[in-house]
Amino acid sequence: MAEGRTYRVPGAETLTALAGEFRDGASYQTILSFVRTPGLLALKHYVAALKLILAPDGWILMVEPTRPDGAPVLGSRLFASAGGPDLVTALRAAGLFVTDVERRSCRSLPRRWRDYVVLRARHETPPARDRPVG
Repeated sequence: MAEGRTYRVPGAETLTALAGEFRDGASYQTILSFVRTPGLLALKHYVAALKLILAPDGWILMVEPTRPDGAPVLGSRLFASAGGPDLVTALRAAGLFVTDVERRSCRSLPRRWRDYVVLRARHETPPARDRPVG
């Protein structure tokens, strides 16, 4: 069982890899998601899979491309006008707490990757540590 380590979400077979980590009982302190959402058709399943392997006091760090309206870049819907929830909304809907979020744009990148979001999230209620009782 993997525990207390950093997990970088793989680019190929993303959901299958996350399911394998969960099946093996993995629990990670830090999960890195770097440009993984473009290969997905829905955020809901991806965020749920991340949450399953996140340690109780762990962090999810994401750098993901977005559309100018803030919607994530997902699969073939890259330039679709009807977008789903943005990453922050998807994380919150899964019961995660987003502590930091920055939307950025880099003009030197191709239009497809120009707008992106950098964020950190954790479980909504991390475990208490050495907190005085009473």
